[in-house]
Amino acid sequence: MMMVMKAMLTILLAGQSLTFELAISEEDKQTGMMYREEWGKIDGMLFVNQKPQKVGYWMKDTPLEMTMLFMDKDFNILETYYPTPYSEDIIASASDKIRFVLEIKPELEDLIKDNKTDFQAQMKKKLKAFNIK
Repeated sequence: MMMVMKAMLTILLAGQSLTFELAISEEDKQTGMMYREEWGKIDGMLFVNQKPQKVGYWMKDTPLEMTMLFMDKDFNILETYYPTPYSEDIIASASDKIRFVLEIKPELEDLIKDNKTDFQAQMKKKLKAFNIK
């Protein structure tokens, strides 16, 4: 079996290192955090949409507790959700401006929101390495 290296990015926020796995391909976005029993070496997963749009997610086959941050092209947090593990309820954005969705460990929500400007700047800079603007 061949191991596939996942695209990752790491930022430093208020002295804490955060590593996010990137879900860019349709396959990666469809699978997301499904079947994962633990966070492992990542602090979250960043879903990248090609353009701003309405989005919908569900937690079927996803056992982890998480917080979901629905963000625009500039990483402004427009909507926050607290999905129930294994739920088949659709979590649909109210906004049609969602470019990025970040699924994170619940305890990281305040860190990101309290350091919003630094978070936004670092995420934009790091994503340029993946030709994502």
